[in-house]
This record gives sequence, C-alpha cells and structure tokens, in this order.
Amino acid sequence: MSHARYLDFSWGSGVGFLVQYAQDSSAYAVGSRLDYEIQGINALNNIAVSAHFDVTHPDLPPTEKDGMMTDDRGKDLGEEAYSRYLRQMEKFLDGKQENTFRPPLEFIQQRVNSLRFENVDPADWGSKFSGKTIAIE
Repeated sequence: MSHARYLDFSWGSGVGFLVQYAQDSSAYAVGSRLDYEIQGINALNNIAVSAHFDVTHPDLPPTEKDGMMTDDRGKDLGEEAYSRYLRQMEKFLDGKQENTFRPPLEFIQQRVNSLRFENVDPADWGSKFSGKTIAIE
C-alpha cells in the first residue's frame, strides 16, 4: 500500500491509497495490477463509498496485465526477495507526485468528490435491491 492519504469530500471523508491485490502468492509485478482505491463514508455515516480505479505510472517498468516478477534466470523470486521488491516499490511509488500517475490521483479524487447523495434514504436498500448494478466508466 502506498500514497495513503486522508481525504475530505463535499459529501463526507475517506482515505485514498495505491494498492495491488492478489488472491494467490504469485509474484505479480507492481504495475500489472495497480489500483487507486478510495474508501469513504458520507457525513451522516449511513452511506459507504468504495471506489477502485486502474492506474499506471510512466516510471514503472512496462508489464503486461498480471505480469510476474522473476530473477535473472526467469525463475520465481521466492518469498523473501519478493517482499524486498514490494518494500522497494512502495518507497518508489511514495516518492512520485500524485499528478504523475495516469490518470492523476487528483483527477480521481475530484471525480469521487462529485458524488451526490441528495434525497437518498439507504435504510431499506438491502430489502429492495433488484440485483441491477451500474458500472460508471
């Protein structure tokens, strides 16, 4: 996790951070699955916001989606070496300005800030959910 910041929004507050998830122990290259995530809650503490955005950085080595880190011989790095690599990449990313990511992290924060929760009563959302979801690109 990198670039962790507390954020204030017009609708509430949250935290934003760069993260890369994996459901297995594979040595994924940082950048192959890099996301900027914002977790927040509105001012009334009754609506949670969870936003995820794919991001890149021009200084990261080019990697394919789900690209793997290997040693010089193309072999698996091993847990200790991969942990060292992740700590180095965390420091590397923390040293980068927010406006150097693509899209810029500030741009993402502005979009999340534009969310509006007016005339919304989430009290019975669970009982009325129709199964329809909307993805905003």
